[in-house]
Amino acid sequence: SEEENRAILTQLEEQGMIKKLSKYENCWLARTDPRDVARVESKTVIVTRDQKDTVPTPLGGGVSQLGRWMSPEEFDKAMAQRFPGCMKGRIMYVIPFSMGPVGSPLSKIGVELTDSPYVVASMRVMT
Repeated sequence: SEEENRAILTQLEEQGMIKKLSKYENCWLARTDPRDVARVESKTVIVTRDQKDTVPTPLGGGVSQLGRWMSPEEFDKAMAQRFPGCMKGRIMYVIPFSMGPVGSPLSKIGVELTDSPYVVASMRVMT
């Protein structure tokens, strides 16, 4: 909601993560860490039942550079093994999104999980 968005932007500003630019309405400066996973597609995991619904599959068994696919079962197992209790005391944001115009046959609908208020604010702009 608009109210939630304002609260997240206020939080980010108070933490020094973003700075309001006064020349334009609702304009913010954000300097992010270049190691942020949002900029490293090879470390992005896309979870669906069918791999063909996500990333192109390279010929000859190569690895896609656009993201890594996992089945829901593999993802659950990996999360339980690698990150037990990792969200304890933290806020998890669940963000529905559309890659492309809503209703277009070319669009992909998804849900992103993140603990980053910056990602929440950014996805609001991109969706």
